[in-house]
Amino acid sequence: MTADKRKALEPILEKVGKLFAMLSSDNRDEVANAAAKMNDVLRGAGLDLHDLWQIGWSEKEELRELLAALFADDVDVLLKIGQERASYFYDDAVFADVDVRGHRNTFAVGSKAFAKWLLHQFYLEKNKAPAKAVFARFESEGFPNG
Repeated sequence: MTADKRKALEPILEKVGKLFAMLSSDNRDEVANAAAKMNDVLRGAGLDLHDLWQIGWSEKEELRELLAALFADDVDVLLKIGQERASYFYDDAVFADVDVRGHRNTFAVGSKAFAKWLLHQFYLEKNKAPAKAVFARFESEGFPNG
């Protein structure tokens, strides 16, 4: 039963997470509005707050992973993608080997081609593009070393 509830939660988790974060507001009206909206969203998926608690209690690690993914900022997601989907080597510069449609491609880490691959992977994972400022921050903090 919990697996069914977890499956029902996945498509609404981001929205519920944003509303949950609003519960810490100092504005009582905003808190009440967020709570009401969260209940409506949960009810629309056939869930309630008790179900969230039940999922969290029985599947602590999975819920922690879901919440971590929800609240991860774009830089964290880009770093995770870079760490998990590329292998790196050094040959007068840092290069990344990545899989593109079943074929290995090698890109210089600072290249536009690598940036384009990374942005595409981000889009596939998050269904959105990171803000340009986020990608610039990622570049300035450096790319992961394998």
